[in-house]
Amino acid sequence: MGVILKISGKKLLSFMLPFVFPFIALILQMLLWSAVKPFSWFFFYPAVFFSAWAGGLKGGIISTLISTALSWWFFFPTENSFVLENPVSIISIIIFVVMGILFGFSQERITLANKKSADALAAEHSAMTQFENEKRYRRTLDNMMEGCQIIDRDWKYIYINDAAAVHGKLKKEELLGHTMMEIYPGIENTEIFEVLRVCRDTGIARRIENEFIYPGGNRGWYDLSIQPVPEGIFILSLDITKRKKTEEELTEKIKAIGKHEKLLDSMIENIPDMIYVKDAGNLRFIKLNKAGEEVLGFSKEELLEKDVYDIFPRDEADFFTKTSKEVLDNRKTVDVPEETVLTKTAGERILHTRKIPIMDDEGNPMYLLGISADITNQIKLEGELKKYHHHLEDLVKEKTEEIQKSNYTLSIINEELSSFSYSVSHDLRSPLRGIDGWSLALEEDYGDKLDDQAKGFIKTIRSEVQRMAKLIDALLMLSRVSKTEIKSEKVDLSKLVKKIADDLVKQDENRKADFIIEPDLTVDGDYSLFLILIQNLIENAWKFTGKCDHARIEFGKTIRNEKEVFFVRDNGAGFDMAFVNNLFTPFYRLHHALDFPGTGIGLATVRRIINMHNGSIWAEAEPGKGAAFYFSL
Repeated sequence: MGVILKISGKKLLSFMLPFVFPFIALILQMLLWSAVKPFSWFFFYPAVFFSAWAGGLKGGIISTLISTALSWWFFFPTENSFVLENPVSIISIIIFVVMGILFGFSQERITLANKKSADALAAEHSAMTQFENEKRYRRTLDNMMEGCQIIDRDWKYIYINDAAAVHGKLKKEELLGHTMMEIYPGIENTEIFEVLRVCRDTGIARRIENEFIYPGGNRGWYDLSIQPVPEGIFILSLDITKRKKTEEELTEKIKAIGKHEKLLDSMIENIPDMIYVKDAGNLRFIKLNKAGEEVLGFSKEELLEKDVYDIFPRDEADFFTKTSKEVLDNRKTVDVPEETVLTKTAGERILHTRKIPIMDDEGNPMYLLGISADITNQIKLEGELKKYHHHLEDLVKEKTEEIQKSNYTLSIINEELSSFSYSVSHDLRSPLRGIDGWSLALEEDYGDKLDDQAKGFIKTIRSEVQRMAKLIDALLMLSRVSKTEIKSEKVDLSKLVKKIADDLVKQDENRKADFIIEPDLTVDGDYSLFLILIQNLIENAWKFTGKCDHARIEFGKTIRNEKEVFFVRDNGAGFDMAFVNNLFTPFYRLHHALDFPGTGIGLATVRRIINMHNGSIWAEAEPGKGAAFYFSL
């Protein structure tokens, strides 16, 4: 409320001051008129300036109008009248009004500029804070002993820490950027994949124990906590292979060894998880290993021959007794993912417990075997991860808004650049025609009076003018491509290549060149744009095979990453792949113009057309061994 009153008071003050300042100026000028006469605007100029400073454009205009009226009435001949004796006074009034409006406009622009600067600084500070938070969370995940991995909605690994890489028995570099199906063929048909898919699609977290079979046949058990995140799913994995093996071994060996308690005690004592055994009749502890003593804080002497009501609070004891009886009555193992235990020395701990019935020869329960893992730290970490997920959701939302704003700004810039290129290209044509025409006239009318060097200069001028004209044509083509509205239809690329190849051969029938064209290759797209695209790629291959004894130009289709990819391949000059990132940049040339003339616009136009069809284009080459251009849609 205080902030609202402060803002309202500031707005009220900025509204009132443009009315007050002119009257203050009037009072001062009346008091000092004898000293400032005949300067009718002496005190009114400062009044308008400060009004514009306080109220912006509106304040400046209001103060200007009031000041004009007051000065006109009180200080212009004839006083106390709006009648002007001298026409020059009209000019003075007009100048004052214009200056007042300029004051207001200037202050308004300054205020807006200051506000934009403050907003930009605030945005930069916010971005830095978000960046630091993201670094901190990533550092936490990297240093965790549990495996952490983030898989996007297309099943591609986008983050994995060292522990998760160990679980996967691969290096992080072998996992990142690849899908689960690529790394583990057939995983899409497994039960665990279905659990992951349901979590991704429904946004419901899951926690399961899963036996994973590696491609080589090895097996491993993992406790998986699966959380939905904006990117896809987050998996926290804990290797429980030893524990599962222990469970299996214990169950089998307890049946086999019967009364061999010494061997059983030795095994139980060295297990890292808490293991206890209760009598099935009274549910009193009869065995507890060293790990159990460490977790609960009780010694064997304090715990053995006692039941849970002697040790734990009643509500906890009721829960433990209920699950124990369920195991014994149903003669089935029960998994308790989380149970809270009040320990003697470490406060409340959270355990993941499996309770297993041990039967006699008649199938009646004799003992209750419990195996518990302390997952307190893991649960706390999951809580931190949930906070991180919320942070990520907010971050994604903010980044999405920023991207939308950036896309809008880029679209405006692209429109302006396109308009600029089109305008410049047209405006350059007229002087170029003049230069070419006058050069031709000079050559025809005065050719016999010029020496060879002068004639060479004229030839160079005309050649450069014609090259400039080609550049203009290329710019216009790039501009038209950018403005073209796509009309999708079935386009036979093979026929386009054949037509362009035939035209090139007719232009230079002495060249030895083979065109290998795969037939019936079609796409859905704009016919006119694909004609430009194919013409640029084929003519590019024709040009750079010009110095070959026998040129070979291929057009065909292949499969890469399960996608159809078209290609134009030649055995020409090729290029150094170190400069491939500049290949599609307008006006950038990888070869000297004297060796291979051109505009430097063709490949930029090709990429623009591919982008308009939501495709991608890339090139592969080797100097002296040719080049290949690939594009997919």
